[in-house]
Amino acid sequence: MTDTIPALEQYKLEKDPREQKIEQLTALQKDSSKGLTLGKAEQEKLKQRFSKNELTGDINPYAITLALAFLDHNDKKCDGGCGGNCFQNNIRTAWTKLSDDSLELADFAKTTLSDVIWQRADCYQLLLFIYGAERIDFIERAWQDMPTRSFQQGWERRSFRISADNTVYFDHRIDLLQESSRACSEGWGDEYYDLPKLEKVRWAWNLYRTNSPFEWSAELDMAGEAGTLEENEMFQLMADIIYNRDDTTRGVTPNHFRGVG
Repeated sequence: MTDTIPALEQYKLEKDPREQKIEQLTALQKDSSKGLTLGKAEQEKLKQRFSKNELTGDINPYAITLALAFLDHNDKKCDGGCGGNCFQNNIRTAWTKLSDDSLELADFAKTTLSDVIWQRADCYQLLLFIYGAERIDFIERAWQDMPTRSFQQGWERRSFRISADNTVYFDHRIDLLQESSRACSEGWGDEYYDLPKLEKVRWAWNLYRTNSPFEWSAELDMAGEAGTLEENEMFQLMADIIYNRDDTTRGVTPNHFRGVG
């Protein structure tokens, strides 16, 4: 692991922030009457998107299973009978049941293009709990854009699109949500940082995890569509990094290219 840079110390966390969220969701899974506590910004975001009637229902247990999966938490021990795919099957079963409760895992392929987690109030509430109001719109846009992106799979590392295979993009969308739930970290160690958005971009050269650069790309796309790209702080910082005008960054990284792609 690289030596910790003094400028990052102010953002250092005592432990992986996912742990507390996993504890709360696990408790909610055991007793749904406890509810879920959201901040004011998250509550406002929820009210803007759903009606009062949509917000009165309980959180579906399958939605909580998915939320724990987005935090990369597997509470099921594999007995070896599924070839090591228990975690993936748990995700697919939960997704299928939320899309249509009458379907079984064998019908998973029918549901892969569904946006069920963004359409259900209970799922969206859990997403707000995990990612926060500031990031949620960019993560949703990155989710929607995933089938338009090329990807690398296998040892050959050949970049290509395969729009006909919806299950491939489903897996990449789940990877997006899992990666976006992680705190920034250096190397392979257990030191985590709660970096502001622009600091993630600035220090990407030194971080093993920077959350998802696809969020950055989504923000720039949305700013471009709104006609505010030139004024966007991230766009300005990206330009400074690419043209070597930023004194902090020590070079352009693959994540910077993904962020402007």
